[in-house]
Parts: sequence; C-alpha cells; structure tokens
Amino acid sequence: MDDKVQEFWTWWNGSGAEQLAKMFREEIPQDEAVFAELTDRVQAIAPGLTFEFSSGESSEFVLTVTSEGVAEFRGPARRWLDAAPAPDATWAYSDLRLPKDDFGILMGDLDVKSSDLRFTIEPGQSVLNIGMYHPAFEQLSEDTQPSLAQLGFVLLDSVLGERNVELWVGQIDWLQHPGPELLVSDAKAAVAQLEARFPVEGEGNWVVFESHQGEEHYVARVRPPLKPLADPLKDIHVRIEVPCVENELDDLFELEDRLMEVQGARLVAVETLAGVRTFHLYTSGEHIESVHGLTQEHSGEAVVDPGWVRVSHLHF
Repeated sequence: MDDKVQEFWTWWNGSGAEQLAKMFREEIPQDEAVFAELTDRVQAIAPGLTFEFSSGESSEFVLTVTSEGVAEFRGPARRWLDAAPAPDATWAYSDLRLPKDDFGILMGDLDVKSSDLRFTIEPGQSVLNIGMYHPAFEQLSEDTQPSLAQLGFVLLDSVLGERNVELWVGQIDWLQHPGPELLVSDAKAAVAQLEARFPVEGEGNWVVFESHQGEEHYVARVRPPLKPLADPLKDIHVRIEVPCVENELDDLFELEDRLMEVQGARLVAVETLAGVRTFHLYTSGEHIESVHGLTQEHSGEAVVDPGWVRVSHLHF
C-alpha cells in the first residue's frame, strides 16, 4: 500500500471520521483545522485529488475522493478506495461522484435544476455523443465564472454519475439554444444499454470496425469501454506488432489467446493494416514483468499512458 494512503486511513480511523461525523450532526462546532488536515492528507496522496461529502443511502455520509476526470490521478484515487474500511452505518466511500436525483445549485439569482436538462444523443458503436442544453447555458461562456463547461460537467456528473460520463460519453456539445427534447431519463436509458452490451468486468464484448485506407484494408477489434476508468490501475500501454505475412492465422490467434491470459494485463484492441497485426494491452508497474518477455519476443514497446491516449483513435 502507498505510504500516504496508509497514513490517510490511519488518521481517518483514529480521529478524522469521528470528528467529521460529529460536526455534520452539529454535535460539536465546525473545526477548520480538521478540514485543512483532510485536504493536506488527500493531496499528499496525489496533488490532483479533491474530496467532497454527500448523504448516503445505507450510511449517513459518503466521503468521495476523486480526480475530477484527470486520468493521471485515477490510479491514486482507486488505490485510496481499495484501502478504505468497509462501509458502516456512518460512513461509505467512493472515488467517483455518484448520480443524484433532482440535483440543483444556486448560481447567483438563478436556481439551476437538473430536471431542466435536455439532450440530443447520437449513439456510436461503443460511446454516446451528446448535446446538452440547460436554460442557464444561455447566460454563460467559457470566460464566465463558472464557465459553460464547468457548469455543464457538474450537471452531467450529477445526473449520470462520474463513472458513466467517463466510460460511455464521447463528444459533448454544450447547447445554448432550446430545441433538444430528450430527458435525463432518456440519457440514463442510453447509458444503461451500453453498459449491458459492454460489461466492464470479465472478458467483455468486442466491436469490429473495418475501412479502407488507400488500397489497404483496415480492421480493428476493440473491447469497450476503452477508457482509463475501465481499469484505472493499469496505466502502462503495451504495443506489440506482428507481421501477418510471416505468421499463419492460427499462430496469430494463439498469440492473442496468450495475451488475453497474461497476468495483470488487459488486451483492449487489435488492429490489422498493411500486413501487420498490432495488439494493444494495458498493465501496471506491478505486473510489467509479465509482458516483458512478449515485448522482447515480438516488436513491442511499453509506455506510461494513464489517459489511455494511445487507443483514443479507437473510440468508435
């Protein structure tokens, strides 16, 4: 376990959890020193992490520590969560903002309610490209505070949950004119369909995409969702290239089966173009030795890539 993660939970279990719960119940006065220490301990784990509190369903309170969509800090947030104590009647824990029903915030004199959101949805093969409208957007730009995008992401995370936004939403357009008709319930239903089609756990399902690049036939097989949140502790991209003309198809399929079974690695995509088959895997520093032999045996490289940028061209 990371030392800073262990130090956080030692402090939390020793005094932090009890003090904060008593403050939220108004049993003791608010103590800014406790919040300052919480901030320091969270940012000691990773500087891009932030925290927030909310009411729980089976627990009184939920502590969320999130990277706010920054892929570089997804791993530290997940390691923090993996080390958390079991939820109890007082506290539960999350590394993602959870969806909220009937979310609203005050923005100046304007009461911004999530129920006023409207959507357009263009499904891809494995992502949703959406347009999102709210009457408040008409008064905002990227130069205002909050900016159009800042408010948009707060509202989108509130209705779909941070996890679903990161896993299943592709392109987002913030719309500033009335017209979209789909409701929050429609957006949730579209996300649920993708989730059912492409389960994150287990081997998942694959999508095939074909095209022509000049005179060459291009084929890609991908295992959605190709997003860091699918496996946030795997932040090293491994690329292995094998000439098709020098290998029988049976040998290529045998190699793919081997790659699927590599301990601590996740095979996420296979591309074939111009007589070369390219395999894309993600692994962690802890398991990099598991793929070292394969990168030596074939033409391959391993590069730190917490944002899974090296497969971002495969978001169909």
